[in-house]
Amino acid sequence: MYMLPWGPQGKWLREGVVSEVLGDWQVTGLFSAASGTPINFTASASGLRAPGNSQTPNAAGKPEVLGGIGSNALWFDTSVFSAPAAGTWGNVERNALLTGPGYVNLDASLVKILRFGSRRAEIRADVFNALNRAHYENPSGSFGSGNFGRVTSILPLTERMVRFGVRFLF
Repeated sequence: MYMLPWGPQGKWLREGVVSEVLGDWQVTGLFSAASGTPINFTASASGLRAPGNSQTPNAAGKPEVLGGIGSNALWFDTSVFSAPAAGTWGNVERNALLTGPGYVNLDASLVKILRFGSRRAEIRADVFNALNRAHYENPSGSFGSGNFGRVTSILPLTERMVRFGVRFLF
């Protein structure tokens, strides 16, 4: 939280009407960033002959991250993957090869403090996802599906939201 430096409680413009209008403002920001979460690769277990188990594909090396977003763009190179032979396990370990899209977010608040003797009120605006960046889900890791390697959806509840409020302190 940062109290802007003008107004009755600040360093500059401590008196007068301008002081009352420009004074007692607070600005707050919260920045967060994270790398993507691991992609879980799966394949059809029908040839595994091990009921209740899940299968993974084979990979001939680590796939290149292409970074594509959308239904026709690949997040990673899918050409390195192949189906395991019948009755054998795939060589891709769980959550071991790649991560999905990262996450960058900025939340901000602007607060005006109104003083009434020993009491006060706060009028505030809170902005969540102030930069309005899309936060994408992981690409499909299901080998053999039509969307394998594609990012096709956005994480829910990550759009920009603005909240206004008043708080009375006495």
